[in-house]
Amino acid sequence: MEYVPLHSVCDSARNKRLILTSPPHITSSNIMDQNRVVADRFTTKPAAEAYSCRQLDIVDPDEECKYDPFMVTEYIQDIFKYMRTMEDKYPIRKDFLNGRETTPRMRQMVIDWLVGVCLNFNMRIETLHICVSLIDRYIQDNEAVRNISQLVGISALFIAAKYEEIYYPCLCDLKFTCSYIYSDRKILQTERDILRKLDFGLGRPVSIHFLKRYGHIAKVNTIHHVLGKYMLELALMEYDMAHVKPSLQAAAACCLSIGILNGISDLSSLWNPTLIYYTGYEYADFEDVLVCLAKILMTSDTSSFQTIRRKYAGPECQQISSNSLLKGSLVRRLVGMATHQ
Repeated sequence: MEYVPLHSVCDSARNKRLILTSPPHITSSNIMDQNRVVADRFTTKPAAEAYSCRQLDIVDPDEECKYDPFMVTEYIQDIFKYMRTMEDKYPIRKDFLNGRETTPRMRQMVIDWLVGVCLNFNMRIETLHICVSLIDRYIQDNEAVRNISQLVGISALFIAAKYEEIYYPCLCDLKFTCSYIYSDRKILQTERDILRKLDFGLGRPVSIHFLKRYGHIAKVNTIHHVLGKYMLELALMEYDMAHVKPSLQAAAACCLSIGILNGISDLSSLWNPTLIYYTGYEYADFEDVLVCLAKILMTSDTSSFQTIRRKYAGPECQQISSNSLLKGSLVRRLVGMATHQ
């Protein structure tokens, strides 16, 4: 009996199967066409440029990273459009502390304390911004809570850390920061109450999200971004800024940081057609916010709360809070505008 290798039998059976199941119209040219279609699926094609962009000399800020899949440039405009709808969906009302026992100074005390807590736990700046947003929204939507306490602050920070951080602090650490005044049960009860009152709506964007995008569009340097972050963090302390949309605050901080550090007095000239197109804001839309940020910078060193200023005086923040340009002619002129209004 003749010996037949097993692999030959398998190959023969597999070939017969292919002959029986393959459609008779398959040809080598069809196979090449199909391979070309499959390859096209994994090739990122450049997005079509709008005619209005060419007319207004608008520069694509994502041109250099268009083929980087991690930058998701084909979705970036839709993402920030959605974020703009979310800040409208979850607004913070002006004068939301009216009728409450809490004063703006009490709010400043809690936020200043939270800045220090975030520093101790080495938390992201987004966590701090989200925490302050949760506090403001919780107070304005909950008439039963008439004042802001450390309990509300630490419970909001617990939620924000879970939402933003990879590793968030445990309850034991949070109790330590409050000098063990509150029990595990009390912190968890307040955490649940905040989530219920906000209907688990944690998707409100914060100004730092927009600042990163606007800085990318404006092609700023690292020091410009650090100054923008510093101004936005100082703005967290100001009750009069709480109701201003995060995207507006970011646009003003981006524009003012470039003007201060580059020595440009005409800020309106900085807000070019590219920035107008991709941010959706004209310069006039945030001019009043610019003036408010200038006032905050001018009075930052005389404030009773210096945690943020000390934080940005370190070398890791390029000692931006002690930069003499922060009280230069541009800032003084903007503050003078506010005085004469």
